[in-house]
Amino acid sequence: MSLQARSYLILAILSLTYGAAWSITPKSQLAGAGVELARRMPERFGGWIEEPDALAQVDPSLSGAGGRDQAQRATYDEVLMRTYQRRDGKRVMVALAYGREQTQELKIHRPELCYRAQGFEVRSLGARVLRLSPNAPVISTALVARNRNRVEIVSYWIRIGDRITRSAWETRWTLLREGLAGRVPDGLLVRTSSLTQSETDAGEALAVQRDFLVELYRALTPQGRQWLTGA
Repeated sequence: MSLQARSYLILAILSLTYGAAWSITPKSQLAGAGVELARRMPERFGGWIEEPDALAQVDPSLSGAGGRDQAQRATYDEVLMRTYQRRDGKRVMVALAYGREQTQELKIHRPELCYRAQGFEVRSLGARVLRLSPNAPVISTALVARNRNRVEIVSYWIRIGDRITRSAWETRWTLLREGLAGRVPDGLLVRTSSLTQSETDAGEALAVQRDFLVELYRALTPQGRQWLTGA
């Protein structure tokens, strides 16, 4: 059997096993109600303040199939998009997308899919360790997204339950383990992005986004920090 055939077989077994686990998951173990993203995300913290006129962003609830309402109902309970400005004039766009129940069929879209579905060319800048505090390292993914009108430097992570998953395969394994344990985890996409003149500005843009996330993390309560990054 070829490597590709074995991979498909493993995925099929995982899907069948998870389906059985989902069917017996007690409803009382599902995640709680909506989290009200606007209340969790402060309008002002550190040197940053929310701008009333947010910059246009790529909608994380669109992945190419169906309209916004259909996609958001299927995957997310809440989506929040804001623009923040620092005292020195630097801007960061942030998008949070929250889903109360993550399953193999309905799970958070990785931003690469959303950007491509909305007409962008996307190039990976690889995984990066982001230290939100000395004891809180997060593995994030950096991208360059480009279309005719803009160049956007993007960094993001996805939290499923109490851990950050770094690939679609890791997300599937996490959901399988949670399902076999009788749990249906929640999920959160944390995405920051910056508009730049060219890809050569990526390093500076990612440094500004890092500073933004560090100050945001510092401004949150311990419960808010765990909600943002997991255990």
